[in-house]
Amino acid sequence: MKLACIVNAHIPYKGELMELSAKRVGIDLVKYAEGEEWPRNYRVGKIEQAIEAVRSLPEDVTHVMFTDNADTLFLAGADEIVQKFELMRDESTWVVIAGEKNCYPDPEITAYYPAAKTLWHFVNSGGWIARREDAVHALAMANGYGFKCDQHCWSHAYVFAGGGHIKVDENCLIFQSMFHQLHTEFRLNDERMENTITGSRPCLLHWNGTRNQGDPFSRNGVWAKINGQREVPSIAVCMPGSTFSNLWVFGFANLYLEMVKYFGNVRLVNSYGNNIYQVRENCIKMCACDKDGPPDYILWIDSDNPPSPLGFAQLWAAIRENPIVSAVGGWYRFFNAETQEVLIAAGRMNSNYDNITEQEIREAEHLIQVPFIGFGLCLMKWHMIADVGLGKAFAPYFFPDVDPDKDRTWATDDSGFFAQAALKGHKTFLHPAVFLEHEKQMNVPASFGMRNEVKNSTLKEA
Repeated sequence: MKLACIVNAHIPYKGELMELSAKRVGIDLVKYAEGEEWPRNYRVGKIEQAIEAVRSLPEDVTHVMFTDNADTLFLAGADEIVQKFELMRDESTWVVIAGEKNCYPDPEITAYYPAAKTLWHFVNSGGWIARREDAVHALAMANGYGFKCDQHCWSHAYVFAGGGHIKVDENCLIFQSMFHQLHTEFRLNDERMENTITGSRPCLLHWNGTRNQGDPFSRNGVWAKINGQREVPSIAVCMPGSTFSNLWVFGFANLYLEMVKYFGNVRLVNSYGNNIYQVRENCIKMCACDKDGPPDYILWIDSDNPPSPLGFAQLWAAIRENPIVSAVGGWYRFFNAETQEVLIAAGRMNSNYDNITEQEIREAEHLIQVPFIGFGLCLMKWHMIADVGLGKAFAPYFFPDVDPDKDRTWATDDSGFFAQAALKGHKTFLHPAVFLEHEKQMNVPASFGMRNEVKNSTLKEA
């Protein structure tokens, strides 16, 4: 038996990491349409042209596999893949195709799917395998549906064509979709990923819809681990504002040098204007549109809060060591001219309106869960933003069920974002040991007289 894996190699080609992973386990790749422009039609690029690629394979090839090139990693070789396929197929099976959690791109056919055996029971066209003589039949059947999206074609063929010719790899024996992943669903041992739900050890991992991110199993992170390297997550630093002091610049220069030592590439994003909601939305949209996909983490630094390497290191340790933390930030003072109070830019838990006090912070021995925190130096996981939605994350937000005669009905950019994130299950924390200067209000005094410093970064959930 001989397996050939075909991949589309249109321009721009982004399969370099996939190729490294294939070489590592001895997979033979056959790139088709190499150097050609992308046809702007997924059915043409991934089905019609794949038919010609299969027909052009050497005569000794017995099995054919397809995988997307830009977001896939191989973890096992040809012998294991073919063996698993032959165990899964029956007399009617032409092709085994990857499964995923999401019924995309046509959620209206969800009800037509067979009863789910696992979470990964919807068709995902980013990976399939077939005997050579069956591959063209399966591709032609899918191609007959004529949709522009290849997954649209494959899913309709699976649901409506009949004959049982397509089988979904629901148990993730060969293909593992990483879309909507949860950290409890996987273990990474002995250079192999294990699905803790199905008990399987998938041969290919596919970050469909996510490119490289996913906490804690990003594509870059998994590759680093199986390739014997230190996991290096990706990070972007968002810096809204147009005026930065010398103190801020020197603090950021020190921080940036230390971050480059750890992360390698550190993306820098800036936006400014007179609408802070739009400015912050512009920052996250620029992160999302990066050629390598969104980062794993975002660090917000406002232009009036000089950063420091130590402050970031404390936030980084807190978010990495405590899985329930989606965001953690330092704290700073501001003066409320309306009430003539010195306040902390962070809320008190279970209240939309009350700010936490400096005394509570300085007496704390652990991270403090808060409903919101200022963005002066705030580290968060990207999927917190993705869950809220790029277009909604910093849209003006109004608190539901409030008395407009007594309470403020609208939220600021920070409290509005974190209120929406909380609805998605995300938790935000203040780090009591990370205090920030606030240059707009340099002379704001401490709101009370205690000066004991808190060093402990362990977590205590509210």
